[in-house]
Amino acid sequence: MKTEVIPARSEHCPMLAANMDEDGREFIRKYYEVEAEQGLSDALAASTLCWTILIDGEAAGMFGCTERGQVWLTTAPAIERAKLRFIRQSRSYLAQMLGQCGGSLYATVHKGNKLLMGWLMWSGFEIKGEVGDFWLCVFQSR
Repeated sequence: MKTEVIPARSEHCPMLAANMDEDGREFIRKYYEVEAEQGLSDALAASTLCWTILIDGEAAGMFGCTERGQVWLTTAPAIERAKLRFIRQSRSYLAQMLGQCGGSLYATVHKGNKLLMGWLMWSGFEIKGEVGDFWLCVFQSR
């Protein structure tokens, strides 16, 4: 199995949208009121740093952050085959995000998104509050 993390490009959005499960696509429809491909395109456009996770050449995830330090991650079921490898390798990407955003990052995470919560908690984020169905997670470099 070959796992790569590469700079995200617009052509990755339809690839990942097609690979997502229905729950993931429905989440984007419900909370962002667009189809998955458009939601991914919007997230890519809003991000100053963004990467795509490829497993054997197939899009399995995309993550990034905005100029203000909002971190996000969207995945397809294939990420399960490489999630520990991704989590371990993600420190360098988080360091780039922190460098861009002055040492402070945040994420609003749906309470049901176990993968994103696991990644953030492993990376040192802390839950600072909740708003409806979402946790507010914050990382401050020390």
